Amino acid sequence: MSNDSSQKKYINLSKIGKNGFRKVVEDSKFLRITLRKSSDFHGDTMTQVPISRSDGIMAIVGIIKANKAECHVSAIRFPKSQFSTEKAQKWLAENFSINNN
Repeated sequence: MSNDSSQKKYINLSKIGKNGFRKVVEDSKFLRITLRKSSDFHGDTMTQVPISRSDGIMAIVGIIKANKAECHVSAIRFPKSQFSTEKAQKWLAENFSINNN
């Protein structure tokens, strides 16, 4: 895989501006796929950012409880009106990469 295709395939959360953030609110209209436990994060840092505005897909991110202040993805939210669990998992496998070090 070349650098060009990986840059298009995976979102770079470090380039999201402050206007892309908003507080996380649970919503029954969304399917949530958890990648990391919420208890691993400082609660007041949890926010959601758009991954794909056209599909309504959001990442829930926050600062983890660790020696270093690092931002990690806690979960991905998919609109239930457009995604089944299987379709959401397939979308993640094809379009998203995460390192849990």
